Amino acid sequence: MKLALVTEFFYPSTGGTQTVVAGLAEALGRRGHEVTVFAPLPSSAPSPAQPGRLYETRWIRRHPWNVLGYAAVQAALFARLRTFDGIHVFHPAFGLGALLLHASAGPSRGRRASMPSDCRMVATLMGYDTVDYARMRLPKRWISRAVCQWADVVTAPSVDLANRGRAAGAKRPIEIVPHGVAVEVPGGAEVAALRRHLGITEDVLVCVSIQRHEPVKEPSALLQAWSRVARPDRRLILVGGGSLLDSLRRQMTDSGLSGVVIAGEVPHGAVLTYLALADVFVHHARYESFGMAIVEAMAAGLPVVAARVGAVPEILTHEKDGLLVPPGDASALAAAVERLLGDAALRDRLGAAARLRAADYDWESIAGRYERLYERGRRE
Repeated sequence: MKLALVTEFFYPSTGGTQTVVAGLAEALGRRGHEVTVFAPLPSSAPSPAQPGRLYETRWIRRHPWNVLGYAAVQAALFARLRTFDGIHVFHPAFGLGALLLHASAGPSRGRRASMPSDCRMVATLMGYDTVDYARMRLPKRWISRAVCQWADVVTAPSVDLANRGRAAGAKRPIEIVPHGVAVEVPGGAEVAALRRHLGITEDVLVCVSIQRHEPVKEPSALLQAWSRVARPDRRLILVGGGSLLDSLRRQMTDSGLSGVVIAGEVPHGAVLTYLALADVFVHHARYESFGMAIVEAMAAGLPVVAARVGAVPEILTHEKDGLLVPPGDASALAAAVERLLGDAALRDRLGAAARLRAADYDWESIAGRYERLYERGRRE
């Protein structure tokens, strides 16, 4: 099939949506489909290198990101999506152009000759922001609801997010299709080079946290927990950008907290090297619609400590492949981290079980599930 993946967020910036779209595009390409990713790019930005080998990226140049800029991008999508067998929109509010094309080609309106007669439209809820209608501006709310209403299939990566979508007023059935992961184990030389760069010797135990440092993640709670377990032979590495990085640095300075490395935003390939360096993965958030970083850590064989919020309990089973703690409870988070750092056998047991659990999120399996959704409409 000729498939279009439409996303508001893509490389060279990094984040969960970018990782999901690129992973799905590669997996669909391996399955023999002709895949094109459509994404906006500032008019002044140089064209990035092609992110993947098995799909094409078509950048849509945009001017200032306001109503007119959004309308121009959606008009370009309307014009460019006509020849595809399937259109997959990530974040419904970005799907206006795809929706108008899909509606204008509906059987009751006379399908355009240039558009396949059995084109199918899939919309995916990517996070809580996609169904948080109360905080959306009215036009965005209308577009998001309309896309969810008129797409052939609406999917969500977790039961929790699907339930939130229904509670927000989504009328269509929502299919649960989790995100996939593809973890390539870095070479020992890469890990050793990172260890030297960070000045971390072999006898130091390393905790890694990978996330966007935004208010919903409450990273200050993680620093509060670390202050209770910090020792000279332990390090905490914070990977990821976000608006709270400067605040975290001030918090460290004011409290005299040591043993914390703020790596900031790094390329996704480097993220895997940080995971390979780690002994424990720590994740804290007030809400999590899926938890890509958690699953990647599990696939890397790491024991995980995470807050019991959103979709996290759908991924982790307490005491089986990870440890779950109440959100916002720095004491409980510290106790769980201390327990893992102090017990190598427990780290090995939970890490091995986590790796087995992560196999359920292999991209080939997830791409096959989406493939059946794309094809189902072609048989109807």
